Amino acid sequence: DIEKFIGNNKPAKKLFVLALIKANEQAIHGGELGRDYVSFPLQELIDIGFYTTLQSARKGFKAAMDALTDIKLSGDIQRTKKHKISVIGLHPFRIGVIEKNQCYIQLESGFNWSFIAQYFTILPRYYFKLPDRASDLLYYIFFLARQHTRDIEERGYFTIGFRAIQHRLQLPSEKATKNPKRDIQDPIEEAIEQLETEHSLQYNNMDFQLLPCYDENANIGDYLDNGYLQVTLKGEFAQTFIQISRETAKQIEQAEKRQSPYHGKGSSYKDR
Repeated sequence: DIEKFIGNNKPAKKLFVLALIKANEQAIHGGELGRDYVSFPLQELIDIGFYTTLQSARKGFKAAMDALTDIKLSGDIQRTKKHKISVIGLHPFRIGVIEKNQCYIQLESGFNWSFIAQYFTILPRYYFKLPDRASDLLYYIFFLARQHTRDIEERGYFTIGFRAIQHRLQLPSEKATKNPKRDIQDPIEEAIEQLETEHSLQYNNMDFQLLPCYDENANIGDYLDNGYLQVTLKGEFAQTFIQISRETAKQIEQAEKRQSPYHGKGSSYKDR
């Protein structure tokens, strides 16, 4: 959850996502980090709608990298089955530079990039050109989709409460504003509409659908507490998450077998 590391730094959030997409495309091969950097033309930041000029792209890249290189993570590095190293204060992004209008981001080779970066190929590329609230909502939707893979496989959709969206978009409390419709409800519905509009422009399909569900006569408190957004995923979007769901189930089953007292004795716990 990038919010926990960067907060509300919009350029850093988007560069974080782009760096992980590039890592998956350029640096990760067979689940391993093949090289410890990613690169892309400065012009690409303009082409994807992130910035409008080379000057603003250059300035924005440098400012966002200042935030990314400040990120620190702690955990374990599993070098081999018997060799594990505990690490404190690991910097996933080591340095970012621009040379001859080409951006370079150096990656920490000890970090498990394949575990994270595989998910970011799912995020639609129009994420970068969306207004701030709409881009935050899109990121949040696909962040939650990774946690609702079974719902996507079994039902084709999952839901997000408006109260959670209010918090994610950093909208004010209904108790702290005199005009909650203008300051809370309208921004939520505007962000949803912007996502739907951009998706229809970029994709000629209905594989990603958003349906706000709420009582039109409800007050703002009921709207937030009981209203929700139904997110439907089909086609390639759904298949990616369904595959994640099946892989996760397979890994859990294998882990259970390894931990079973009957493992290796001719049958598994489930067989008995």
